[in-house]
Amino acid sequence: MASLPNDKYIKVGTVNTRYCQAGNQGSKVILIHGFPASLDIWQKNFMALSQRHQVYALDWLGSGRTDKLPLVTDLNALTEFISDFMKALNIDKASLIGSSMGGGLALQMAITHPQKVGKLILLDNAGMGPQVTSFYHLVSIPWLGRLLLSNSTPQNTRIIFESVIYDHSLITSDLINLTCELGRLPGALDATLSIAHAGASIMGQRAKYWKPVRKALGDIKVPTLIVWGKQDKIVPVKHAKIAARIPGSKVHIFDKCGHIPMFERPEEFNKITLDFLAE
Repeated sequence: MASLPNDKYIKVGTVNTRYCQAGNQGSKVILIHGFPASLDIWQKNFMALSQRHQVYALDWLGSGRTDKLPLVTDLNALTEFISDFMKALNIDKASLIGSSMGGGLALQMAITHPQKVGKLILLDNAGMGPQVTSFYHLVSIPWLGRLLLSNSTPQNTRIIFESVIYDHSLITSDLINLTCELGRLPGALDATLSIAHAGASIMGQRAKYWKPVRKALGDIKVPTLIVWGKQDKIVPVKHAKIAARIPGSKVHIFDKCGHIPMFERPEEFNKITLDFLAE
């Protein structure tokens, strides 16, 4: 996989936050990863997008190599964290590209901070309804989630990735080893469990988040591109139709693709993204 530029760190409030930046022309773009992941998931996209844009990717609070404290108990705090990250870097406005839970955060930014969002690209985003893979139902239960995630072996990590990625040949040893390394960092398990419990319950994605978002979709004025993998086993592709209630939004469905299209189909994703940003 391609490498991202050297890590940088900036204080977002009291949180030591990891990010990368590249590109010195065009509009500003922020990449927001999903859960549980890190900015490294954008390795196949970052440099391609930075050829035409000023691109930033961050590990949000509790993820990757960013500080794990304070623990996240309300996902709205993560939305404000994205907003505060922009403020810390003097970014007044940027297009947001969000994957999975990161797409949910990007969408929430467009609702609560529309003046900060240029365009919106949502990839298999959370927040459209309760439906989510049963694994996250179970992980959201604190004691059971700890049991399931505490044994972060390469074998167990591969099994999880096989439910996320359609083409299993893309699941490399580098990807597995990095995921295991990040999962073993001090405080990572507690941070992951806290975010899982904040976002979901045994019943699925929490209604306190997706119901207000669905109600607000028709009021979003930000140009929006919705991207989904047809074979997504984590968040069903039917949620793309719900997201498409955003006025004027465009939808692109990748066939033979799972939950992370930017990783599974990078060349095609990079092209449609650059075309959309250029419109």
